[in-house]
Amino acid sequence: MLTFYPVSRELMRPDPKWGEHIHVTGYWYHSDEAMVGYHEPEDLSSFLESGEKPVFVAFGKAESPELKRLQLLTLNALKKTGIRAIVQAFQIPKEEKINTDRLYFIDDVPYPYIFEKVRAVVHHGGNTTNGMGLRAGLPTLVIALALDKYFYGRMDNKIGCGPKPLYIRKKLCTQEEICEALKNLVSGKYDAAAKEISEKIKAEDGVKEAADAIEEYIKNK
Repeated sequence: MLTFYPVSRELMRPDPKWGEHIHVTGYWYHSDEAMVGYHEPEDLSSFLESGEKPVFVAFGKAESPELKRLQLLTLNALKKTGIRAIVQAFQIPKEEKINTDRLYFIDDVPYPYIFEKVRAVVHHGGNTTNGMGLRAGLPTLVIALALDKYFYGRMDNKIGCGPKPLYIRKKLCTQEEICEALKNLVSGKYDAAAKEISEKIKAEDGVKEAADAIEEYIKNK
């Protein structure tokens, strides 16, 4: 049976022991399509123009008590470090979402669009979000909610594109750990590797490789 991993080979090298039916193809999405029809809000434009490039922080729409606490811890860590950030956090109470010259809260936004506007990204480690961030050349910090997401955080760190991931399944990370990871993320030490990986990912064509593999499989049946 054909098996596909829609992820870059820069993160997941095919094992020589695998059979020919297993393919690591590269990512399958088309970033330009996600941005069609999006118009940047005026207050977001003002925020972006008023200071240094921010970090983008997002944890998706999953819900759990741990995730709610994590979002509040991350918000407090951003305030403590003073790092400018655009924050997408659906479980933070509305009264906590106060825009300032350092923080801007956003709801739905095309990731390929916002990734062009920021200097680094913090997220939960989902394969698609992780790939979009790396494709945009962004240093990445993963705060993982599950083991597969922790894997992508470990790979990001291994290829030099971000700090070691934090993990909340066994024990919620502390505010101080998040502070240190954020400062590490924007230190500049991951910028060159992230740009290099971006070029390699852009050279991949996951959709074409998957389609070619399917055609070859059907032809040889």
